[in-house]
Amino acid sequence: MICEDEETEYWCKNLLNGTEIKQCLNIKKGPFGAGDLQKMAESNHPIFKNMFFVMDGDWRDKYKNKKIPDRTVFLPLNNPPEKVFYDFLYNLSDTDDFWNEELNFSKQTCFQNYQNANKSTIKRWFQEPELKEFFGRSYSKLLNKWKKENKQLVKKFQKEVSEILENHLKQRE
Repeated sequence: MICEDEETEYWCKNLLNGTEIKQCLNIKKGPFGAGDLQKMAESNHPIFKNMFFVMDGDWRDKYKNKKIPDRTVFLPLNNPPEKVFYDFLYNLSDTDDFWNEELNFSKQTCFQNYQNANKSTIKRWFQEPELKEFFGRSYSKLLNKWKKENKQLVKKFQKEVSEILENHLKQRE
């Protein structure tokens, strides 16, 4: 599976953790932008016939009136991962157990330098080295917290990945 970027790769791997599906896939980030990933997914070139594509949720709207390419799935919700997690944490209670007052990691410190919620600010926020410490290795603490609160979306994504794998295997027979 080819993912748009590192954030997409982390989230995709995390969403598939503990499933048999993950054992069947090699999930990697690509060195290209979403537009390139879209072109590859839509291409009929033989080099792409055994590849699967994971696009950020904001690409879902671009396919509203178009057929979604075979072997393509979208991450949950209609935003890039960084925005999904920014909004998720921003909406967590100040007293949620995700925050760690002993280590001076609170909702206030998490967002103190990132109040302007535009795309570039949110990307910098998500990649902030000081915050990444609190988000866990490969963002695992943050991603697992989101999964715990969004079990239906996790199951839906896993089902979609499973379906594209099954369809691909049937077509190869």
